Amino acid sequence: LAQHRQALAIREKVFGAEHPDVARSHNNIGSVLQAQGNLPEALIQHRQALAILEKVFGVEHPHVARSCGNIGSVLEAQGNLPEALAQHRQALAIWEKVFGAEHPEVALSHNNIGSVLQAQGNLPEALTQHQQALAIREKVFGAEHPGVAKSHNNIGSVLRDQGNLPEALLQHQQALAIQEKVFGAEHPDVATSHNNIGGVLQAQGNLPEALTQYRQA
Repeated sequence: LAQHRQALAIREKVFGAEHPDVARSHNNIGSVLQAQGNLPEALIQHRQALAILEKVFGVEHPHVARSCGNIGSVLEAQGNLPEALAQHRQALAIWEKVFGAEHPEVALSHNNIGSVLQAQGNLPEALTQHQQALAIREKVFGAEHPGVAKSHNNIGSVLRDQGNLPEALLQHQQALAIQEKVFGAEHPDVATSHNNIGGVLQAQGNLPEALTQYRQA
């Protein structure tokens, strides 16, 4: 945090208060503050970045979209789900206008929207958003990519909340297969998938296999 604040002070002195590099420092500071759990101050920093970027680039620019996503992430962490959803939808609209409907950043926005909708309990729409993210990632990256695995896990999580345990299990198993192929058997993402599979198996009442999965994680 101290380093990013020093960078901000230098950039403001050299470039003035309304420059893209100044905005970048505000975003960096916001990210650290969010990691520290200081969400109100993180939100202020990201909003300062957004204001600069909108003034410099206009409201339909990738940097603006990224700041909207940052703000949405903080608002989601604060539990302000309606405003978080609005920010992520704004980011999505910009990404789609700039890059078209099939781009990794578009997929990420669908993913972010899906997460907020799931937290709101809107499971059918959350599932649709994560499925859209998956379709884009598979088209852009191919079927065996960490981002694709992440989408499978997200879909599995929503399906589990819907009570569709067999399909949830399949999604988490697909994620695990990709992650083991890409990362090997000893990677944090692999552990997460084992844990997800264990949770579904436990919900199904298959406790011995659930225990095996938890132990592998």
